[in-house]
Amino acid sequence: VEHAVEAVASLPTIAECSDARGLQAIEAPVDPAMAKAVEAEGPALAEVEAWVATGQFARAKAAIGSRVEAAVGLGHGPLLAEAQLLAARVETGTGDFVAARKAAYESLWAAQAARDDTGVARAWLALQGIAGQRGRWDEASHLGRHGEAAVSRLGMPKELEATLRNGLGVIYEQRGEYERARTELSRALELRRELYGEEHHEVARVLTNLGNLARSEGRKEALDFHRQALAIDLVVLGQGHPTVGRHHHNVARVLLLSGDAAGALENYEMALAIRTAAHGPKHVDVGRTHNSLGLLFARLDDPERATTHYRRALEIFEAGEHADQGLVLHNLGLLDARAGRHADAVEQQRRAREVLSRHVQGSSRPLVAAVLAMAEARVALGQTKAAAEDYASAEALATTLGDEALIARARQGAERLGDAAILVEPPKPEPTKPPKRRRKKRRDQGLEEPQGSYAAGRAFDGP
Repeated sequence: VEHAVEAVASLPTIAECSDARGLQAIEAPVDPAMAKAVEAEGPALAEVEAWVATGQFARAKAAIGSRVEAAVGLGHGPLLAEAQLLAARVETGTGDFVAARKAAYESLWAAQAARDDTGVARAWLALQGIAGQRGRWDEASHLGRHGEAAVSRLGMPKELEATLRNGLGVIYEQRGEYERARTELSRALELRRELYGEEHHEVARVLTNLGNLARSEGRKEALDFHRQALAIDLVVLGQGHPTVGRHHHNVARVLLLSGDAAGALENYEMALAIRTAAHGPKHVDVGRTHNSLGLLFARLDDPERATTHYRRALEIFEAGEHADQGLVLHNLGLLDARAGRHADAVEQQRRAREVLSRHVQGSSRPLVAAVLAMAEARVALGQTKAAAEDYASAEALATTLGDEALIARARQGAERLGDAAILVEPPKPEPTKPPKRRRKKRRDQGLEEPQGSYAAGRAFDGP
């Protein structure tokens, strides 16, 4: 009863039942006994679906294994595809993204074998989302191309197109292609409002991503988007739902950028409590809030509490081999540099660089920031030649990104070294460059990057 509204809101659209071509293409059981057995699995899968929709992932995980086994035993492709896709959602909810990825691929293969085009499209979109959850944006972009092709094959049905556009918008935002992100997310919002109305959790999901985009661009409208999403899901999902915890986390991030540290702390603590209660203490979302609390306390000149939260976040991300461990290592290195522990700072940034390079092909702003911070720590240690090499590497990476602010910072650092920097020629950047990102002045627009009082570089939050 507590979760009745969200359970009803999770029901698929009735339009799927009128897709005669898609339904007729799916392999149907010929044997009457098989047909009866397949039909009998429906209520059991629906029960797991309801637990997922209401954020009860422990109960869902306890039940989904037997449902997958039953589908395997029956040997009916569409049923197996449905069960494995649901298993992927369950594992995503518990934070086991490796298991989620495996289940989503099993769903894809089963749907392809059964000529279930809708199942194929849903599996590709799920794989795209899982890659994004792991911080693997190049992989997510690649999977998004498969998803777009599969949804196009179906004639771009609105529900699937909305999911596709929302996912692509997140990828473009993470890659700094803000105009493309805005185009995709605006279309996703339009489609979901048309399908579900204004007060629906799928609408809130797109508003969240629009808020993240506005935050990345430094626009103060970010807070409005996140508060709208929070207001919708408080009614639809309830205060204890993990999605509501995510909204409090996002509101806190914008409040921190706006200079309201007290408001940010209050919302981060609510987010941490909700996420821990819903997922347990080792979930990646719990790790993200710990990292953000570390940012907050670093800004408040409380390095001890900042370190405590950073180290907890790092434990969580390392256990799950998550890309965000690179962000936390970078943030810890900034604290070390601020305290004068420059040798420790170099080691933290070296590890950050290694992790970020492994998870992102090419370049990224966090990767460039780690290389720059490593160079600055080496300058403090008197390691001039190594610092010059780092500045040259950072300039090449920043040139690949087309980020003029980072290019200038790398060049200025090299110039400060004098003759030692002249000995190192910057490696040639990649020939193909993404569109340049002209970073706007955040203070003019109401938001300021959370650099704290230390000059060793910018601390990074997660997605």
